[in-house]
Amino acid sequence: MSTISIPDAEIYSRDSEQVWRSYSIVYDLMGGVPFVKDLRKRHVASMTGLEYVLDGGCGSGLITQNLAESGAKAVVGIDVNYEMLKVAADRLKHFEGVALYRADVHQLPFLDSTFDGAVSNMVIYFVDDPNKVLLEMARITRPGGLL
Repeated sequence: MSTISIPDAEIYSRDSEQVWRSYSIVYDLMGGVPFVKDLRKRHVASMTGLEYVLDGGCGSGLITQNLAESGAKAVVGIDVNYEMLKVAADRLKHFEGVALYRADVHQLPFLDSTFDGAVSNMVIYFVDDPNKVLLEMARITRPGGLL
């Protein structure tokens, strides 16, 4: 799982793609803001000790990187935006056990109970159907896992 590939899936909204293409350029600037750093730390801390973790809507890979550094055996990041994934791929290229995929959180391309935990930061209020996203995240997380 050390190879990072970004499959070209066409399962996203064109409007969303335009917004995030522009945003990918400045997204990491927000990563240094104190409340954003604190939120990221809390997300990562909640996943500490888990082996297989999904970062749903990974953006530029800030949380994905922190999860990989926290000792997870495998971390998978997904995002609908190709530009964000390119930034994440560059950030994560030296990490073993990290994979990135272009996918939509409304329809996760994973089997039931694949992950020990799933985290999603700054995503739920951008999606078309938050309930469907939460159900998908729960579906791919093993019973007793963490969301």
